[in-house]
Amino acid sequence: MTVVILPDAQADLLDLQNDMLDRWTPDLWTAAEEHIFAQLARVDPGLITGPVVPLLGSVGITDYRVVLSSHHRLL
Repeated sequence: MTVVILPDAQADLLDLQNDMLDRWTPDLWTAAEEHIFAQLARVDPGLITGPVVPLLGSVGITDYRVVLSSHHRLL
């Protein structure tokens, strides 16, 4: 399985990162970031699959999955 981050999602992640940096301490921000990337690292080889996105699944698209991290829902 390949993790793909689309350009709009990259922009959202950068906005989220800036918001986190403004509101959280560096230690909290670093811990959240490490957890998110640890989850992505487990998705790539298929160690975590997560459920199909319900709306997409309802029209037969089952390639996209939801994976939860400590602070975010990743698609």
